[in-house]
Amino acid sequence: MAYRSFILFLFFVFISTCSFSQISDKNEYIRIADEVVSVLASDSLKGRGNYRPELLKASEYIEKHFDSLRLLTLPGNDRFIVPVQFNNHPDAFYSLKINGREFAFDQYRLFSSSFFKPVHDFTKFNYRVLDTIPSGIDLLRILNDSVANVLHISNKQVNIDSIKWPTNHPGKPVLILKGDEKPGVVEFSIKPSSAEVLMNVAAILPGKTKSGEVILISAHYDHVPPNRSRRDSIFNGANDNASGTAALILLAKYFAEKNDNERTLIFCAFAGEELGLLGSKDLVQKLNTDRIIAHLNMDMVGISQYNKKGFLLTGSKHGELYDVISKNLKGSSYKVHGDYDEERNLFFRSDNFPFAQAGVPAHTIMTADDSSKCYHLQCDEVENVDMENIVNTVEAIILSTSTLIDGSMTPKRLRVNN
Repeated sequence: MAYRSFILFLFFVFISTCSFSQISDKNEYIRIADEVVSVLASDSLKGRGNYRPELLKASEYIEKHFDSLRLLTLPGNDRFIVPVQFNNHPDAFYSLKINGREFAFDQYRLFSSSFFKPVHDFTKFNYRVLDTIPSGIDLLRILNDSVANVLHISNKQVNIDSIKWPTNHPGKPVLILKGDEKPGVVEFSIKPSSAEVLMNVAAILPGKTKSGEVILISAHYDHVPPNRSRRDSIFNGANDNASGTAALILLAKYFAEKNDNERTLIFCAFAGEELGLLGSKDLVQKLNTDRIIAHLNMDMVGISQYNKKGFLLTGSKHGELYDVISKNLKGSSYKVHGDYDEERNLFFRSDNFPFAQAGVPAHTIMTADDSSKCYHLQCDEVENVDMENIVNTVEAIILSTSTLIDGSMTPKRLRVNN
C-alpha cells in the first residue's frame, strides 16, 4: 500500500511538472536570449539612442527575428518596421508608386481594417472611387464598388464613423487615390533609411477563433546615447531594455511555434520610450484599443529581485489583471508581486501607460526596477544580465497569460486618472 502511494505521488509530481514546464528546451532559449542581449547591448550599437542610426540597425535586427518566425506585418506595411508619426517624421518616409509614377503624400490615403484605426484624417479629403483592382496585389485593396458597399460614402467623402468592416480579421488595407489614375502596378513601401525617424517593430500572429480580439505583448528597445565626457562613454542598456526585447522575441518564438492562440497576438518593440513613451503613444493612436483585451509590457527582466521565480506587475491595484495572473500561476513555482509602492510611478512611466489611459488592462512586468545598481549607468553591461532569469520570466508570462490567450478570460476595462 505504501509502495502504491509512493508511485501515485511520483505520478502527480510528474503531471505537475509537465503542466507547469512550458519551454521544452530552456538551454536553447537561454542561448537565444544571450545572443539577442549581446547584439543589442554591444558597443557597436552605442546604446541604441533615439534618432540615431544605431537604433535603425537594432530595429532591423529585431525585424529579422520576426521574419524568421513567419509572423505577419501590420496591415498597410510591407515590413515589420513601423514609423512613428511625430514631428521629426517626414511624410516622405512612405513611398507610393502607381504605374511607375510616384504619388505625393497629399494625393492618397491608406487605412486598415480589422483592429487598426485609420492612420490619416479622411474628413477633409475628396476621393474618386476607382473601379479596378490590380491583379496580384496582396498588400492593398483599392477602393472600388465592392468596397464602397462596406463603407458609407457620401459626396465622395469617406465617413470614418460609419465604417463597417467585414468579419474576417486581419483584413487587407484600403488605398484611396485622389485623381483619375487607373492603377495597373501599385508599389507601396516604407523606407527606413533616415536617422531622423523613430521605428517601432511590430508583428502579428493571427488568432484561431477570436482573431478580432488582441493581446498586445511589448518591450522598448531604445536606450541612451553615448556621453563623450566619460571614459566609458557607452550606455549599453543590457538590462534596460535589451533584456525585455530578448523576452519579447522569445515569446514570439514560443507562440509562433505553438500556433494555437485563439486570440490574435501583436508583438511590438517600441522606440522612443526614453524620450517619453513616444513609440507607444504613437501605436495606441493606430490600434483600435476596444479590441485589445490586455497589454503586457516587459522592462528590465535581466536581473532578478525575486529569486528568479517571480516578477513585479506595475499598477497591480488597477483593474483585474493582477488577479487573473495570480490565478493562472497558482500551483506553479512562479509568483507575481504587487506594486505596492506607487510613489515610484512605475505604472505611469512605461509603455503600458498610453494603453491604460485608453482603457486597456495594460501593465508592465519587471524583475528589477530603477533602484538597480546600474540603472542608466555605463555598467549596465551584458555580463551583468542573467539569461536564465529572462527565460524564467518568459515561462512565467506564458503561464500567467494562458486564459487571456485562449480567450477564456476577459478582464474589465481600466479607468485610470493621470
